[in-house]
Formats: sequence, structure tokens, C-alpha cells
Amino acid sequence: MAFKLEDNYNVRTPGFMDQRSIPVVDKTMLKKVTAYENGPLVGGEFVYVDTDGKANRALDDSGEVDYCAHVPVYFVLSGAGRTDTLTTGKATILKGFPKGFEIDTAVMDAADLVIGSPLTVGSIDEPGTENKKAGVKLAAGDAPVIGYVTALSTTTPDGRLRFEAA
Repeated sequence: MAFKLEDNYNVRTPGFMDQRSIPVVDKTMLKKVTAYENGPLVGGEFVYVDTDGKANRALDDSGEVDYCAHVPVYFVLSGAGRTDTLTTGKATILKGFPKGFEIDTAVMDAADLVIGSPLTVGSIDEPGTENKKAGVKLAAGDAPVIGYVTALSTTTPDGRLRFEAA
């Protein structure tokens, strides 16, 4: 089943939230139904800010990267299909992840994860589609670590992975 446009995450430490609305590289990525490569931008995905100051999905052009080499990356709070994002052409992101910030996310690859596993942002297969999303997965090699697993998706009531920012 494909990811929902919203409700793919739960912020566990809202006092740390520093939100910003930022223009996206292509407004069609904010439509519910879109021909944009890899489908609509969903809440719970990650973006980077390009040299023009616009948010783009944190994947390379092929969508096949093991990890996102773009640093920093930002967590998407409001993605496609919302009236505010469609009107403004902007997505709402978390400006940063202070150490100790904790969040649950459905946009993840849970393979080989255990409590304490390091996480990076990389290409995630969207269930039931051929789309790729930018979500969290096991960090390996020289991948930048953004956080560590604090609860597995098999142990949380909503099936989301919980992680704390590095």
C-alpha cells in the first residue's frame, strides 16, 4: 500500500520544532495525483535545499542512491495535496534536528535494523508502487548518520520506526 500524503510520522518532541515553509523545485510534486518523478512529496520524506533555495526530494536523479550525499537534509511536515502547499508552492519542513529530537516515521526501510542502529537518508521503495521516496534506512560505509533507532516498527503501535537525532 502506498504512503499516505500525510500521517506518515509522529513528532515525539514537539518543543524542538523549528518549522519553515520553503518553495519546492517543481510545484507539480505537491499535487495529490502527479506525473512528477517518483510521485507526490509526502509528509515524512526528506528534502534538501538546492542552490536556488528550493526544496527537492533527497535522491539523486536516478532515485537509486544508497544514501543521500546532500547535507543537510530536512524532514517534510506538510507535503502534497494540502490547500496551503498547493496555493503557495511551498512545503513545510523542520529546519533542523537538534540532538535528542525524536520522531516516528513510516517512510523507512526497516531491514537489518536493531535498537541503536545508525540511520541515514536514502532511497526507499514505496509499497505498492514503482516510486522511490527519501526516507530513513540503515547507515553503512560513509553514509552521513542523521539519527539512531530507539524503537523498531515491529514494537510501536502504529508500525512506525522511532529514531532520535544524532
